[in-house]
Amino acid sequence: MTYSADIPNNSASGMDGASPGSREFINPAADSKGHSEVLGFRVPPGQAVQIQAIISSRWFPYRTESDLLRHALVRHLKWLEGQAPIKSMSAQFEVIALLYSEQLYQAEFEKVFRELDVFVGKYLVANQVDRARSLVAQVSGLIDDMPDGAWRDQFRAEVSRFGYLLTPSI
Repeated sequence: MTYSADIPNNSASGMDGASPGSREFINPAADSKGHSEVLGFRVPPGQAVQIQAIISSRWFPYRTESDLLRHALVRHLKWLEGQAPIKSMSAQFEVIALLYSEQLYQAEFEKVFRELDVFVGKYLVANQVDRARSLVAQVSGLIDDMPDGAWRDQFRAEVSRFGYLLTPSI
């Protein structure tokens, strides 16, 4: 008997040809109470090389081998549940993963603008206004390239604090 895995393509990720978004790929290493279990297994060298190639390609948002392996495990467990009458825990995993990804996105969002604040501040103190303007313009351009949605809106609202650098009056 042959089974086919329902693997998302780039258009299903909402990224229209770009690398897929992390929501469907990154799964938390612990439950909401911080509990986790350590699993380990051996693989042939070729599979280890392939895993490293996938991670280093940066096409997918995996930061570590564990990210990729957790995603593969979650996908395969869900697939197995569809093959036999097994008690499902997938919905619980999906809720945890959704909240985890929101937490990651929010933390990354805050980090980006803390770092932008620092760089712009350093450039302005050093009287490197053109450098500060260039950085803000580059960030603004990258935000414009983001897919439509709440995150782009939130990024645009935050970068608007630096709008004074995008006008020649300073």
